[in-house]
Formats: sequence, C-alpha cells, structure tokens
Amino acid sequence: MKKAKLQYSLTTDVCAAAAAKGAALMLREQQIVDEVEIILPVYGLYRFCLHGQKLGNDTASCYVIKDSGDKRDATNDAEVHVSIKVDFFTPRRIVLAPGPCSGQGTKHGVVSPAKEAADNPALQPMVLEVVREVFAMRCMPTTLTVTVVIPDGGLEIAI
Repeated sequence: MKKAKLQYSLTTDVCAAAAAKGAALMLREQQIVDEVEIILPVYGLYRFCLHGQKLGNDTASCYVIKDSGDKRDATNDAEVHVSIKVDFFTPRRIVLAPGPCSGQGTKHGVVSPAKEAADNPALQPMVLEVVREVFAMRCMPTTLTVTVVIPDGGLEIAI
C-alpha cells in the first residue's frame, strides 16, 4: 500500500520571517538578494523566492508570495511585504512598526478597498529572530525599524 504524500502549508509568520530575512540581508550586504533559506521544524531547510526587491542606503524591502499548499485558504498567494529601515548611532534595538494603510488589497491582480487593519502579534517572534540573526555581529549602534504588511483580499494586516 502506498503512503499518501504529506500535506504542507506555509504559515503567514514563516513567510513574514523569510521576507524579513531577505530585507535584512539586502540591507546588511547592500545588494539585491533573490532568495533566502529558513530552517523549518518539520520541513528542514526551505528556500523562498523574493519579489519586489528594493534597496536604498538605509532601507530595504521585498515580499514573499504565500503558498497555502494542500490546505488552500483565503491567504493563498498573498504577498507578505517587509521593509526595514536602519538609523545609525541610535540605541541598539529592533522596532516593529505598524504598516501604512495602502487602502487596497492585491491578490491575483485584483485591486479592492481595504476593509480593516489588524495587529498580528503571532508574526513578531519569527521576524525578530531572523533580523537578530542577520545583524548578530553588528557592533555599530543602530535602530532597525521593521514593517510587515500583508495587503490581500481587502484586509491589511500590520505588525
């Protein structure tokens, strides 16, 4: 008897962490990054493609497209956007900032008005962990401001 293929689904916090790692690496290295790897407890090493990469002297941003796998839901194909801004010679800390309300959702090329904004504290631990990992050896006092926004289906979630 054949075993059924295991179902998989990437959570929103994993996608936010992958996008945060991409933005942090671009900011640290001052070059565009096309993909990142995150170690997931069940799957092991998982590779994420980055999209919409932008890099400035003190900012970097990108997004990951969420794959709900076999457990399709309303967040499948959602764009999980992360931007990071660095301020030098400030207290050494990481700040999670609320995202701007764009007023529209984007899924499958459909633009619709945003209905509400919601805080999502579940995203915070993984995002903080990957940003700390990338900037672990940074000696210069800096403040990193991280913004995560998921504009999708009329709902904008920001941490």
